[in-house]
Amino acid sequence: MPGVSEPIPPYRLDREGARALDRDAIEELGIPGITLMENAASAASRIAADMVTTGARILILAGRGNNGGDGWAMARQLTDSGHSVAIRTLGPARAGSDAAINERKARGLDLEIRDTLDAEALRGTDLVVDALFGTGLDRPVSGIAADWIKTLSTACHCPVLAVDLPSGLDANSGRILGTAVRATGTVTFVAPKLGMSHPDAVRCCGRIEVVSIGTPDSLLKRHGILTRP
Repeated sequence: MPGVSEPIPPYRLDREGARALDRDAIEELGIPGITLMENAASAASRIAADMVTTGARILILAGRGNNGGDGWAMARQLTDSGHSVAIRTLGPARAGSDAAINERKARGLDLEIRDTLDAEALRGTDLVVDALFGTGLDRPVSGIAADWIKTLSTACHCPVLAVDLPSGLDANSGRILGTAVRATGTVTFVAPKLGMSHPDAVRCCGRIEVVSIGTPDSLLKRHGILTRP
């Protein structure tokens, strides 16, 4: 059911604010980026687990950036929780990134990891996790990623959980950038994203859950956009 979980922070984050919040948490407060990613993945994994039963088959779609890194970390965490996890990846995470660290850890497990997605891969799946693109996306989705999103729209018959933002949405405007994932629910970090009130985003986000990743409220007040008193 569409909606936003309570309590709702009085702030929203746009693309630039989300990036700056992470930067200040790392550079000013000394919180390692890998810790922020682990916290984000842990919160998302808890919500994913609540959407299925123990031992469920969960398919994670992982991009090459930090959103994909969240997906790789979730794969490890959900496997540790007793779920059967498979991964479809758009390619290796960027070398030297926190996402690459989590990819390496996940690849050390006995997981099905492939670089293709078709209707057969979705058959029997209990939950799909969309970790392709996050708030950084600022151009139309194209190529293989667009094909995957279209495959989801035609062949997926199970719930879809989007990580931070459904892939294909512009975080600032909420408009669809070519094509976008239609999620059952979205777990978004720190605060709702600015564009989530746009009709396109309302249709794509499903139920929105706002979760903390361990950053202080002071950073949200510094970089967020106050939307109500």
